[in-house]
Amino acid sequence: MTDWKDIHPGFTDELQAKWEQLGFNIEKVEKWIDAGLEPDECGLAVYIKEFVFAEDEDFNSIDEIKDDMEGWEELLDEKREEYYEDNERVAKKRRTSSPERDWTNIDSKFTPELVQEWKNYDFDWEKTRDWINIGMKVTDAGLCAWLRDEKKVDSDWVLDCGDDSELREEYKKYQEHSLTNQQIQVKN
Repeated sequence: MTDWKDIHPGFTDELQAKWEQLGFNIEKVEKWIDAGLEPDECGLAVYIKEFVFAEDEDFNSIDEIKDDMEGWEELLDEKREEYYEDNERVAKKRRTSSPERDWTNIDSKFTPELVQEWKNYDFDWEKTRDWINIGMKVTDAGLCAWLRDEKKVDSDWVLDCGDDSELREEYKKYQEHSLTNQQIQVKN
């Protein structure tokens, strides 16, 4: 990490890290400091960059902008909150209403209970689709989870392997063995 105290003695490691997290490099920060910003005013730099100027806009003095922008910190927080709310609203809409997220688009036999079973095994829509597309059934969530977690294989591997009957037989034995172990534990 370059020491930014050469730019301004008020820079601390924390302030430098904050500017860097916001995407500023030493050359851009030096430009902002030369124009009149203080090391603790990275929020103002972000606001000015995003809402006043284009990124590479030339400017000579921040003081005029600061004078005209009473309450800039609140305004910046408000703009950021709007931005994140808008992005979350769009993402939520995409997650809940997008046709590709309708599990019956994977297979018309999906019921809410079967969807929940797949989710209980930590499968999302895309991974479930991958397994169904290679020939697994909507009732094979447990088998697919076993293949993923115990056998450490993915849907592509199963597809390349060809006939899944041997894997189904091995899974059946695994289930029987697990059931027997559970019964033994219950007796003890």
